[in-house]
This record gives sequence, structure tokens and C-alpha cells, in this order.
Amino acid sequence: MKRNSSNKHRNLLLIVLCCMIIIPNAVYAQDDQVPLQVEYEQYILERTGEVLVKIFGSIELDGHQASRTFVTLTHTSPIGESQNHNVRTNNYGYYEFYFVYNWDSARGNYNINISKDGQDIDNTSYELIQNPSYKSDKQVIEDYWMENEKEKELINTVINAWEYYEGNKKEVNYWMKNIFHWYYTNSITEEEVINSIQYLIKNDVLKLN
Repeated sequence: MKRNSSNKHRNLLLIVLCCMIIIPNAVYAQDDQVPLQVEYEQYILERTGEVLVKIFGSIELDGHQASRTFVTLTHTSPIGESQNHNVRTNNYGYYEFYFVYNWDSARGNYNINISKDGQDIDNTSYELIQNPSYKSDKQVIEDYWMENEKEKELINTVINAWEYYEGNKKEVNYWMKNIFHWYYTNSITEEEVINSIQYLIKNDVLKLN
């Protein structure tokens, strides 16, 4: 009787241990089969620093395949530009990939599609937005200078320069682009911003209507 009782307890213990091992693994395997995920649905861009977007997921590997394989991530920006990235999985079909953005990156929705051997598997998206607490660049300039009536001419010069830059980014010298970046990071003063723009106008680098 003691031996039978001991065997029953031992068998029961083995069953419990098996459940403890199998159930978590089953749950993990289920979660691990999400083909495509993004860490957050929305990312906020700051004037300084970078934003890191993590793309990851797991696909089921065919039995006849090698322990690793490649998936293709098609990444489409808000302005319609698409790029393909070939990403290698680990032995279990898991992969991850990263995108880095800064203040100059395009705002809006980015679409991600994952495919393998030309067959679409899944898709998702995320959004880049400007920090909502920030005023627009034009508002910051206007708010600062409008308090002084004597500076109206300079206000118009700065505003026109900014509007010109916004419409001709590809044609403007790179340090024109950086003038406003330096200003917002407190690298130069307001007076230096004005002097820089006046210099550009005087030397026909910046042409205003």
C-alpha cells in the first residue's frame, strides 16, 4: 500500500511538472508566431535627439528549410518612398529590424509589409508626429519679435527666409538649413540668426521676392 501510494504521488508530481513545462511553452509559441509587430503605434519627434523604431516578429519555418531564412520588409514613408530590407531570422524564425528618425524626418504614417519568397505575410503601420507642445517654426519667430514694433522689418526678413527655405530645401545651402536648427538648440542667438540671413541675402545666396 505504501509503495502504491508513493507511486501515485510520484506520477501526480510528474504530471504537474509536465504541465508546468508544456503550458508556458505553448503560450510562448503562440505569442512567438505573430509575423509582424511594431513596438509603438506612435512616435514623437523632438527638436534634438533621435527616435528608434523597432520592427520585429516571428514566422513559422518550413521543416525542409535551413534553421534560418530571410524575410523582406517593405517600408513605405508618408511621401510614398518605398525601400526593401532583407532581414535574416534566427533558428526559431524570429527577426528584428530598426529605423532611426530625427527632427528632419517626414511626419505621418509609415507602412510596413513583410513577405517571404515573394508571398505577402503581414503588414502594419506606425506614425511619426511632432511634439504637440511645440509651436511651428514660424510661430516661434513671430511671437518673439512681434513685441517690438521697431523690429517689424527684421520679422518679415526672417519669416520670408523661412518660407523660402521651406519651399526650396533641396536648393538651399546646407548651412542655411542649419541656421534654424542652431537657433532652436540655443547654439546661436536671435541676433546671429538675423545677421546670418542678412548675409545670405546680401550675397545673393538667398533670394526673396
